[in-house]
Amino acid sequence: MIQRSFSGLRRGLTGIFVASSLVAGSAGCGLFDTSSPVDINVFAAHHPRRDIDGVLPIYGYNNSPRTWVNDEGWEINVTEGYIVITGASIVSCDGEAFELELPFGPVPEYINSTDLDVIVVGSAEIPEGDYCELEVEYGPYSATTAAMATEGAHPIPTGRDLEGQTIFIAGRASKDDVVVDFALMSGEASKMTLKLRDGGGTPTTFEAVAGVGAQKATVGKTYDRFFEGIDFTTYDVEADVINAGLMQILLDETRAYRGTTIY
Repeated sequence: MIQRSFSGLRRGLTGIFVASSLVAGSAGCGLFDTSSPVDINVFAAHHPRRDIDGVLPIYGYNNSPRTWVNDEGWEINVTEGYIVITGASIVSCDGEAFELELPFGPVPEYINSTDLDVIVVGSAEIPEGDYCELEVEYGPYSATTAAMATEGAHPIPTGRDLEGQTIFIAGRASKDDVVVDFALMSGEASKMTLKLRDGGGTPTTFEAVAGVGAQKATVGKTYDRFFEGIDFTTYDVEADVINAGLMQILLDETRAYRGTTIY
């Protein structure tokens, strides 16, 4: 059975998980006519964008608000946020896709959990060989689908009713003496195919090899980019336009990584 989540996989880790679970290169290719199946587990993680020096800032801790100042000078306090993944596939370098089973159903990734920690999305059994891409599907949460999960549904830590929501981010923005409560929301669905990268972000191919344990990959995404360019003095009249652009921002800010370490 797959563990629901890992803890402590933070920016200070080295590439231990990558080295132990994903074997890069071409050693052994073509030496045998038969191959064994390989298990792959896929996870999800979130984090802020890197600063001008390439450092991942700390905007908050586990089960706490995310706080920073956006490019319009507003202090953003995200008190509750979710991004929902509804499917994923691992794609060979020849273009063959292998759909993952989601044992816990749709994944309501909680933005206020620890940055860079991972939550399980799903798993698949794949042939040995080279893999270059990961396909991920974002979509609206369905409680009915979650209730049918074979291992029990992922918890929703705040108890929020996410039915029909793909992105939900709520909190408060303040600047000078002005305070604005916000709730960014989108029920849009979209699917994208991503190049697999190493933990530093460089696209790289990996070879799935049997006998070394389950392979691992992670869907990473940022959350502070949603607030870029928002002047909350006009939020009430621009909320619909802001919400309409959330999915494209999410797609732009999503990356797929080998292993479970993003640095």
